[in-house]
Amino acid sequence: MKTACLIAEFNPFHRGHKYLIDRAKDLTGCDHLAVLMSGDFVQRGTPALISRETRAEIALRNGADIVFAYPSRYAASSAESFASFAVRLLDGTGIGSALVFGSECGEIGPLKNAAEILLEEAGLSRLQAKAVSGPDSASSVSVHLKEGHSYPKALSLSYPDLAPVLDGANNTLAIAYLKALITQKSPLIPCTLRREGPGHDSRALEEYASSSVIRSYILDSFREADRPGALPTELSETAAAGSPTREKVCRVLETALPPEGLDLLLAELYDCGPADESLLDELLISALFKLTSPRDLLSYDDVSPDLANRIFDNRYACRSFSDFAAFLKNKAMIRSRLNRVLLHIALDIKREDRATAPLYLHVLCCRRESLSLLSELSEKASLPVITGHSDAMKKLTGPALSLYLEEVRLTNLYEALRHKKKTGYLPCESQKLILV
Repeated sequence: MKTACLIAEFNPFHRGHKYLIDRAKDLTGCDHLAVLMSGDFVQRGTPALISRETRAEIALRNGADIVFAYPSRYAASSAESFASFAVRLLDGTGIGSALVFGSECGEIGPLKNAAEILLEEAGLSRLQAKAVSGPDSASSVSVHLKEGHSYPKALSLSYPDLAPVLDGANNTLAIAYLKALITQKSPLIPCTLRREGPGHDSRALEEYASSSVIRSYILDSFREADRPGALPTELSETAAAGSPTREKVCRVLETALPPEGLDLLLAELYDCGPADESLLDELLISALFKLTSPRDLLSYDDVSPDLANRIFDNRYACRSFSDFAAFLKNKAMIRSRLNRVLLHIALDIKREDRATAPLYLHVLCCRRESLSLLSELSEKASLPVITGHSDAMKKLTGPALSLYLEEVRLTNLYEALRHKKKTGYLPCESQKLILV
């Protein structure tokens, strides 16, 4: 029995994700599909639009067999770190045989060649971890980043011969996956599918629209109303022009989202609204006001002394997460990196020794027809496997338990921030059960 693996955010789940899942089993000849999915905070440095549990259930409805949670500490990190820890986790399952991912290129050969060249230039041999001679392109990448280019563009400028492959957000992440597979000597066989539809810079909400376009539509629609729970549930002549009624939002989103799970997305959106970085406004302000010196910021990932000084010196100018990130942005600092830095500060996620980082496998949900995967995991996994809070408290110890409890804190915080206008008990991590 073979299992193909995907790494995803599903933020939100769209037709491109459905296409990837539908094709993954055919492409690899695997019987099952396992997904490692980001938790409530994602790689671009913001809260996820809707909860991880809802996204996981939508994934099951659309063909995934089992979904693992990717801890926010690793999910909200740079492309290289995101890919590295994801591969470590999937290797730890012991059941994966292939890693499937989308790319603009659509071919493994050019992507793998680029990954190997980049590893060699970084001082790694194609076959083993040995230093090799070569141009100082790493410093060239830094120069282009300081000029204000995105990371994919900086790579393309530093390695012009590889520019056709390095250009594109999906290609960049695909190469990061391949570098992780090579350096970690992973048994997972890489497979890629060409990304369908318009590029990430397109703003068209069409069949294969990107996640960012769909998020923008949802957020813009709900910002037109004062309180999501007070929105009308039916279209009528008395509804304000452009107000995000359930039917109107549904009709528009049906273009880009598969029907399986659309009801779950809409139910959560109309229950407590979509989440964005504004959830973190007060947390960030509070965290910044607790600082006593720039040195306090150096314990957070990806914070240089220069950035620490800029954040500290301007901390009283912070009025919101988004505005402060925009204020700090310059040619040397892309917005996604700033978002991740501010997210880590707001959530108090300190830097750790990544070489010895603790890991565990948290099963969020599993299809009833695929419960045999849980038995296979118990036999083959090299990492602790947990299916809920009580399970975690029994099986995890030391740093792994600390990581789990950090994720519990972040998940409960996410729920509290999203439900702060509601009464009654909040969804609590210790009371959540595995979905089947």
